[in-house]
Amino acid sequence: MKLIKLGTEYGGHTIPDNLLNKDSIVYSGGAGEDISFDLKIFDMYECHVHIFDPTPRSIKYSEKIIRENELEDYISFYPYGISDKDCQEQFWGPANPKAVSHSCIHGLKVASGFVAECKSIPSIMKDLKHNHIDLLKLDIEGAEFKVINNIIENNIFIRCITLEFHNRSAHIDLTNEINQAKQSLCGFDYKICLDEKGHALFLKESS
Repeated sequence: MKLIKLGTEYGGHTIPDNLLNKDSIVYSGGAGEDISFDLKIFDMYECHVHIFDPTPRSIKYSEKIIRENELEDYISFYPYGISDKDCQEQFWGPANPKAVSHSCIHGLKVASGFVAECKSIPSIMKDLKHNHIDLLKLDIEGAEFKVINNIIENNIFIRCITLEFHNRSAHIDLTNEINQAKQSLCGFDYKICLDEKGHALFLKESS
């Protein structure tokens, strides 16, 4: 199996090169101010990409890029976050005001932030009338742990998960949570195809 990294060094993620086609369902959690991964997915495979991010700067940036490239029919942006339930959630901001990423975990980010709508993956799939996901990208600043648990608890079929684990703060250490998430996914019939520098790729071994 050949792995390819799509997108910029900052915003890119790795996937199997033969994973997707024009009929694939792709969910992309977390946009920041770099949707190069999502643009490359559409450019290479011509499948519809669904992007989720509640951050005000991300909303403005992503909608602008999609509109300027006339991709509204192919890349959909939703101004809410992915979580383990449908709720209004507090997001904490970065200490550096130039940075864009916020987190629902106080400790990963500590500055004042905002409250935004979040939805669980089962709810999103119901809204969009999807019964499976071919590729789920998660770059959601610590929310990946509860989202992974929610995926397993609801027995959701996702062919491939590519994500960034977040454990880069002087205020908190999430090493145990990362190790538990990996173990949980492996116990849910996923194979780890990549695990380096915080980035990981999980491929479902059985249907």
